[in-house]
Amino acid sequence: PADMAQDVTGDFDYAFGLEIRRPLMMRSGVYVANNGTIVTAAEGLDMCTSFVIEGDIDADLVEPNANGLAILQPAADIAPPATARLSPTGAAVGQAVYLASYPYGGRLSAPTITGGVVEDLRGLDNDAAKLRLTMPAQSNDIGGPVFDQFGNLQAILVSPNASGRILPNDAQVALNLIRLAENGASLGIQAGTNTNDALTEEALVAALSAPVALIECWEN
Repeated sequence: PADMAQDVTGDFDYAFGLEIRRPLMMRSGVYVANNGTIVTAAEGLDMCTSFVIEGDIDADLVEPNANGLAILQPAADIAPPATARLSPTGAAVGQAVYLASYPYGGRLSAPTITGGVVEDLRGLDNDAAKLRLTMPAQSNDIGGPVFDQFGNLQAILVSPNASGRILPNDAQVALNLIRLAENGASLGIQAGTNTNDALTEEALVAALSAPVALIECWEN
């Protein structure tokens, strides 16, 4: 898609003549602390007046835009299934990466894992704080965490911001969390570790799915 920041707007559906209210948009995010703190992409969230995570938990936007990232905090502390750990090593061109997200909103009971490749260590705008990836993605994937083969967090998916240009469907951009941390950004994400062996497919799916958050943006 040309610009994933342009999402379907919230609307009213009808069932048996009754209005069913829908969120303005849905996003993916990642748990980074045991109290339920979530990191996601900041773009588009300024249109939201309230947030709900996992379908029924109110959340507050405590940091609306720090280096393109936003931080959400549940109204009451929750115990997430897992928290992500920051990769101790930077990305490399040609490296396999994995996006964990909710591309279909809440219609599936678990996150979807999408494989991809790092194509460039800069974004399309030559921004060194971004990675260019090849992988399929859509609007609900924005904010989703991008992991390495060891299950460590490397980036957060954002919109390519192509200024009206139509890009290939598999051209994506992500904020490089390791580069942001090197530049002094306080991300509040604990460091992970790499082993000699990448995770098996089954272990990778389990590890990547656990810290992913489903975010609903509401316009009251």
